[in-house]
Amino acid sequence: MLHAVDLMPQDILAEIGKIIAWWGYIQFQLGVIIREIAEIPKDTGRVLTIGPDIIPLCKMLSTFTENDRWVKEKSLRESIRKFANEVQNKADHRNDYAHGIFGYDDKKRCFVRHLMKTRSNRIQPQIEAIKVEDLKKYSGEARVLWEEAEKIIRALKVWNTGRSSPSK
Repeated sequence: MLHAVDLMPQDILAEIGKIIAWWGYIQFQLGVIIREIAEIPKDTGRVLTIGPDIIPLCKMLSTFTENDRWVKEKSLRESIRKFANEVQNKADHRNDYAHGIFGYDDKKRCFVRHLMKTRSNRIQPQIEAIKVEDLKKYSGEARVLWEEAEKIIRALKVWNTGRSSPSK
């Protein structure tokens, strides 16, 4: 028996895959940023940061940037805070597709995502047409966030070479 996912066009499946893949990279980079800020060795840092979801990692970054205790450079601290906020605000796009339930709407003659976040939708799901252009937008947003994470990591590595301890 075939399911809607078996019948989805490859361009839709590819874009959903890109969204999920870019967000996986973002989640990993959140951990790298945390390790760099706290000057934790990679092996210890991975034990601490691989496992928590995106939102708790963003909250850790927000805590690190609350004052200049961990990151003295104000512009870098603000970049990290802004990045963490953007990731939190856009994380639902990842969740919508990574945890989505897909189908085909015969009336609309298109592939859809069943919406089940609200209580009322769990009783009677709404549907949303899956459009390749929307998926490309979401995967593009995720790529931009990943690029921002890379910039922050490079800046932290440069900044870290000039400091002697997190408390100074």
